[in-house]
Amino acid sequence: MVEAFQQVYSSFYPEGAANSSSIARIVSDNAFNRLKGLLENTKGEIVLGGEVDASQKFMAPTIVKNVKMDDALMQS
Repeated sequence: MVEAFQQVYSSFYPEGAANSSSIARIVSDNAFNRLKGLLENTKGEIVLGGEVDASQKFMAPTIVKNVKMDDALMQS
């Protein structure tokens, strides 16, 4: 399943998601930092994406697998 998503992702963003004008940026610094913190604190395995750029408030579409119920990503 992840491999299929990687192929589609690559076809949608051949130059990378950060270079695409169709990927929205995070609305505020607070929201960006909260999401970035969740990603940094996950015990799951990032298998696709995970790239962030604070100067643009950009976070690539990301897939994380093996996430347990008590993981940071499962917190609100």
